[in-house]
Amino acid sequence: MLATKRAKELIQTGNFKNVDAVYIGTIPQSEITRTDRTIILITDVRTDLALDGNLDFHALDKDVEGDCKM
Repeated sequence: MLATKRAKELIQTGNFKNVDAVYIGTIPQSEITRTDRTIILITDVRTDLALDGNLDFHALDKDVEGDCKM
């Protein structure tokens, strides 16, 4: 599963009272000028190969970043 999708799932299932929407990658134009909602944007920031051996890798390390617009 993509790290950004997993982060979105975690936020959505956390039932945060003040979070109105969670987006991956970009915020829709219709949401940008709204001031009555709290929106979280999640983006990929880094993916590295991990657990390498025998000229192969066996895992990925992924970092995501979230930004909140209130």
